[in-house]
Amino acid sequence: MDVKEQLQNFVTDLLRRKGDDAPVTDGGSLILSGRLDSLEIVEIVAFMEAELAVDFVKVGFDREDFESTGSMHALVTRARVG
Repeated sequence: MDVKEQLQNFVTDLLRRKGDDAPVTDGGSLILSGRLDSLEIVEIVAFMEAELAVDFVKVGFDREDFESTGSMHALVTRARVG
């Protein structure tokens, strides 16, 4: 399974746990729409660190990187290149 699929599945499962069964798209707003809150972002950060080897000390943290699964994928890509 590639990184994009892993992120998509993790976010979809996270949302389903709170009763949100709406589709998750690469460009769909997750924070501004209210689908994700700060605690769920922390869960995504922990997942990215543990499963995708993202070091947030090196790449930093910007809320906009978590607005969509597409922006999360771009963050992982930047983390692996840099």
